[in-house]
Amino acid sequence: MSKSKRKPRTPSSYRAPVSASEPVKRGFFDTLMAPRTGPPAPMPSIRSSIARGFVTVISTPAIVAWVAGVAFVQWVVLVSLGFQGPFTYMAAAMSWPGPGTYLDGQLAAVAFGSTRGSLFSVFIFLIVRGVVLAVLTTMSVETLRTGGVSAWSVRRTLHVLPAAITANMVGLGLLLVAGVGGQFLGQLGLGFLVFVAGLVAAVWLTASAPAIAADEDRGLAGTMQRAYRIARVPGSGGLTIAALYAIPSFAVTSVYAFGGDIGVNPTPARWAVTIGLNLIHATAAVMFAYRYLASAPFIDEAPKATRRPRR
Repeated sequence: MSKSKRKPRTPSSYRAPVSASEPVKRGFFDTLMAPRTGPPAPMPSIRSSIARGFVTVISTPAIVAWVAGVAFVQWVVLVSLGFQGPFTYMAAAMSWPGPGTYLDGQLAAVAFGSTRGSLFSVFIFLIVRGVVLAVLTTMSVETLRTGGVSAWSVRRTLHVLPAAITANMVGLGLLLVAGVGGQFLGQLGLGFLVFVAGLVAAVWLTASAPAIAADEDRGLAGTMQRAYRIARVPGSGGLTIAALYAIPSFAVTSVYAFGGDIGVNPTPARWAVTIGLNLIHATAAVMFAYRYLASAPFIDEAPKATRRPRR
């Protein structure tokens, strides 16, 4: 069968697919960076994406329990290792690579001091964050597909884990590059803007990766390639929504976590705020999965490389 007559992929039935012929609004950031590599992919609006993510989180007891349990276990483990606070660092336990990666670096320095061990401990925090996001994303995908969470999420997490850890490593790499670039441009007053751009880019490039791993049987390289391809689709609003998440997330982390109490014994009110902020991060993770599932049937596969014939 020729490629021109290839049978189109059947959209998933968890929601009504958007007609590909409908006009798709392009976000401001997409017009600056996203290349025009093909027809626009149908995407839910930002408002409906946030609403779907929030409703899914608060209506799924397994996700709520996971969010609260991760914050509590993280606090217990850090205190057992001699962590002296502030407790408010726990507010970003569920944050996405980029803002979460930045917090991991700060938390490693606070927990282990300015030693060589603190540099290597960053990778431990990144791996832990990868496990946390792998479980969260897998439960999100299953809930969006079937309406509930089962033992499948536990089994599937092992397949999602490499992509989630790689997403965190990508976030670390982008922040390091942004840090170096910020030092060169700091004299021009652009250092902070470069740093923020690194945060946004980390979210933009990794938002789809764990959901792809949960929903499709691909290897790690194929998963990351597809995530990059989806991020570059024009009209998807991916870069805009990444900025809308990364910038406020970093601002809240800076104001709440770094400006919080020094102690490690939180009050009930502090626990409530911390869990509430983590539920917002979980809403973003579900939103990323939701947007991927909505657009996946309409995203073409990357063309295979062809070898040139030898002369």
